[in-house]
Amino acid sequence: MSRSSAGGRAGGATVATTGPACRFVDPELFFACGRGAEAGQVMDNGARVAAAKGVCRCCPVRQACLRQAVADGEGDGIWGGLTPMERLVLRRQSSALLALGEGAVRLVEGLLAAGLPPTERDRPGVVLLLLNHGWTEREISAALHLPDATVRAARATAWRVLDYCRALGLALPGWVTRRAGQG
Repeated sequence: MSRSSAGGRAGGATVATTGPACRFVDPELFFACGRGAEAGQVMDNGARVAAAKGVCRCCPVRQACLRQAVADGEGDGIWGGLTPMERLVLRRQSSALLALGEGAVRLVEGLLAAGLPPTERDRPGVVLLLLNHGWTEREISAALHLPDATVRAARATAWRVLDYCRALGLALPGWVTRRAGQG
């Protein structure tokens, strides 16, 4: 994979009509050494990341770019609209959610019987599972002894992780049947 913007950053694949949104953008914008477009001014990291993500936000090959970056283990730069740390966090969260698999029901039953909240790592999957079984966020909050805001954040994380898994073409657990509680 090249850091040249000549052919875009989506794994060198040729895109017939539109192509990657970054193809006419200075590639330095997407990496730590990024410079502002005007007069070579160095941009602060927050502004650089926001500008790079803004380019990715409207990109027609965003998912392909993200898929390629994950497949290649790309550890630097903004790819598919995500920073290296965001890609790492999503990889870990997706591993945790997918690892719950069909044993998730037993895990949740055990947690509820013991009166224990799920670990932060397992929380998105547990919340998603309960939502898929018809529980409300309020019921989940009460049963797991978690604040409502924590349950809402776990739900949002679960859907973001599942979207990431879908973008990468990963098989989802059988219990993930619908977008319960999405909103």
